[in-house]
Amino acid sequence: MTRPDPSVAARPVAVAPPWTVDLASPRDVAGAAQGVARLLEELGAPPSPIAPMEDAARRIVGDPSLGSLLVARTPTDDAVIGLLGSSWRTAIHRGGRYAVIEELWVDPAWRGHAVGRDLVGTLVDEVLPREEIACVEVGLPRPSFGGLEATTGFYLACGFSPIGPRMRRVLP
Repeated sequence: MTRPDPSVAARPVAVAPPWTVDLASPRDVAGAAQGVARLLEELGAPPSPIAPMEDAARRIVGDPSLGSLLVARTPTDDAVIGLLGSSWRTAIHRGGRYAVIEELWVDPAWRGHAVGRDLVGTLVDEVLPREEIACVEVGLPRPSFGGLEATTGFYLACGFSPIGPRMRRVLP
């Protein structure tokens, strides 16, 4: 009987996650809009109509020059369990285009399973190089958001670094 050599570490077996991450297609528009509506609810925003969110998702899916919409879905029932919406911006200080993560949401039942990490990883490793974009930013929720610390920790673990707060003015 041959005994395994204890000095040789066993190689971990790669197991595919029980979800896939892909660029959204028209079939994902409704699920993505529903996910964003749930995200806004979690952030304490007033309810928003779904139709304009579906229209915006449809525009992004149909015109990659605007940004990207990634969805994580289960292969068994094809349900959207997470999404990442990003837009492309151009700024003089960046010397060209950069990306902004506009929405990142994972269904609560799937949190803690690395779905969000896979969405960010797909954006950073696959989408942005194809678009020749070398920088991505994200705005964090308000300081009053109960999950701010966890959200900040998530982005730090994904390789982001703090750049300061953002402000907004909505025009009438």
